[in-house]
Order: sequence, then C-alpha cells, then structure tokens
Amino acid sequence: MLLGLRQMALPVPYQYNLIINIVLLGACLIGLIGINMAKEEIERIDQKVSEKVFYLRSLRAELEGLVDGTKDETLRKMIKELAETIRYSDPMSSPQLAALENKIEVKAAQLAESIHNVEAAAALCQEIQMLFAERNRKCKILKSS
Repeated sequence: MLLGLRQMALPVPYQYNLIINIVLLGACLIGLIGINMAKEEIERIDQKVSEKVFYLRSLRAELEGLVDGTKDETLRKMIKELAETIRYSDPMSSPQLAALENKIEVKAAQLAESIHNVEAAAALCQEIQMLFAERNRKCKILKSS
C-alpha cells in the first residue's frame, strides 16, 4: 500500500511502476506457492506419523484394558509398567523394525490370552518389556544413522 501511494505521489513513468508491481506480484506468487507446497508436505508427513503412532496407541489401550481384567495386584502393576513403557517408547516406526513389532504384537496377544495364568502372564510382560527395550535401542540407532 505504501509503495502504491509512493508511486502515485512521485512523477515516475508508468512503465517503471508497472515493472515494479509485476516483480512484487511474482514474489508474492512464489511465496504463496511455497507455502502451499509446505502445507501439503506437512499434511503428508502428519498422515504418515499418525499411521505409525496408531500401532503403539492401540497396543497401549489393549494393555490398559487388560489391567481391568486381572485381579492379581502384582500382575496389574506389571501390566501398568508395560503400558507406561509403551507410552514413553519412541512412537516412530521403521520398516527395519517390522519383524520386532510383529513379535511384540504376538506376545501381547498371548498375554491377553493368558491373563488368568499369573506366572505365564508375568513372564510375557517381562519378555515384552525386553522387546520394547530392544526396539527403542534400534530406533535410536536408526535415527542416528
């Protein structure tokens, strides 16, 4: 707006003002196109992240549901600790971790089936804890490389 007022106030040939306005329009268009491209990229990454995070959230919700299904206090505590481990676990996944994550899913399903057998469920909780510790180490290695 200030540039427009300046152009009207000063006696400059209209061709120069036209060139300045075209250059400014081009700069604004480039900025708008760049902003639109950045928005689309952010939405694409957000979609990708939400798919990867869903795995951990659903597993944690499943474990929290198991807490209500058991009556043994020690087992309840172990399952709550496992849910906390999952909560603070690295949410991002990688194709290299697919086998390990499948193993965790199988163990979680076994835990759900053996929830009434306290010793077996406790052993599975410890095994899943170790698998998550391994997964987190591998996530850290994958991020640093």
